Amino acid sequence: MASQNEARVRVSIVENALGGGPVNWAGVHTTQPQSVWIQALDGAVGTMTNVVVSAPGYAPITIAVQVDPSGFVIGSPGADFATNTGAQNTQVALYAMHLQPGTLEAYSAGEVRGGLVVPLQVTSSNPAVGTITPQTVSAQNTGDGVFSNGGSAGFTIFDPKNSIVPEAARAAALRRAYTECGPTDSK
Repeated sequence: MASQNEARVRVSIVENALGGGPVNWAGVHTTQPQSVWIQALDGAVGTMTNVVVSAPGYAPITIAVQVDPSGFVIGSPGADFATNTGAQNTQVALYAMHLQPGTLEAYSAGEVRGGLVVPLQVTSSNPAVGTITPQTVSAQNTGDGVFSNGGSAGFTIFDPKNSIVPEAARAAALRRAYTECGPTDSK
């Protein structure tokens, strides 16, 4: 299995490692599926390339791969949530997503491609209402489809500063945001 343009797309059999060169399975004696990751590279958004699967005695299969934009969303607790200064801080989870070309609307979960670390900057638009700590979250693929920061996902904390927070200020302080950064990984 090989990419026809490794400057745009790589193939890997290791989820958290950047692919390079063709992937070969020598002496396969099983009908069990094998996992493969098709990884987009920075600068490839909006392009297409092919991945070719071949085996001796069989006709090759060509798979067209379109590289769509990707980004990150605040997935939990959501764009709007209620809290007060007497409450514990609120954990905020960040998720990699595939984005629709043109609109940049999130449409499906993604993964950070193997070998890439993406520093995400998360800030409050109104620090008088609440702050974010830490403001930088490192997103990378740890081999289980999740971020490295905090174990199971990309996490940060929202710390409320005022006991009475108007709805509009709360929504402005932490809203669903898309951050365009490097490509994420598609299986």
